[in-house]
Amino acid sequence: ECNNFTINNVTSPLMFVPAMFDPTHCIQDLLFALLPMASTGGLRDFQAVAVKRPEWSDDESVRDYEGDYCTLVMTELGWFKDIIVVPNNTCLDNLWLPSFMYHRFPRGWAKGTQSSNDYIHSEDLPLEMMHFFQQQMWKSFIAKNKFLYKEKKGRIIFDSRQETGKGEWTNARAIADMVREQLDPAFFVVDVVDDVGALTIEEQAALFQSASIMVAPFGGSIANIIFMRPNAIVFEVSCGESSWVRDWATDLRIRHSVIRADGPPCKFEGHRTYFVQPSTLVELILDICWKGLKKKPP
Repeated sequence: ECNNFTINNVTSPLMFVPAMFDPTHCIQDLLFALLPMASTGGLRDFQAVAVKRPEWSDDESVRDYEGDYCTLVMTELGWFKDIIVVPNNTCLDNLWLPSFMYHRFPRGWAKGTQSSNDYIHSEDLPLEMMHFFQQQMWKSFIAKNKFLYKEKKGRIIFDSRQETGKGEWTNARAIADMVREQLDPAFFVVDVVDDVGALTIEEQAALFQSASIMVAPFGGSIANIIFMRPNAIVFEVSCGESSWVRDWATDLRIRHSVIRADGPPCKFEGHRTYFVQPSTLVELILDICWKGLKKKPP
């Protein structure tokens, strides 16, 4: 069952865009799928329709999309004529559902919808589209960002996910402490963030933009590397060798490597946890930092 809801102020064709609070699903599953149209201005004639997720506030003083990464990003990007937010469980039979590159439509938030089995993309996105997207994201969230890092030091950031309730990196702080002890604080700062998703999008953008080295587990926040500077380094902690972001990170001149969790291997206790032997990572990071100092101050 779904509820009928009258969408007012319809002046253009409608396109359904699902609510996504996860940056990786938002960027790779939805925004990449829209890029061919967005990069040519083809979405300006559309009104986007987003479904209000159940946990959003009913207080009308709070924007319906507050806290939802994807709806807020699309609003700031300005690709659509405007965005209409409708209640959860709304019937959306007559709306066009965009197909996703990886076809991961989050079902259950709106009933009465059917997605196509056809992919929009049968090949990689052209590199110029990726550069367009990066420029758009930087213009929207970096150009006037009041949270930007002001220090003239190299910044090494560990994303522990300790407060996310899933995908925790259990010894991230211990490794960060080992790295910090070996580096001169006059040149480097080492920080640990326990829940990137608790930050606003502006804060997430500033965090990743500030990183000389970002060490983060495979997970939802990793796609924020779209905000990282060219030649910045990402170590993605994973249970295997796979990565959702490796190929397009490399295209944008972000130096990406997978660090395989080890000793003991990844555990599944209702959710994934990570443990990395310090010897796997500490010397690698220190070597990069020391080599950088020999060339020029960070």
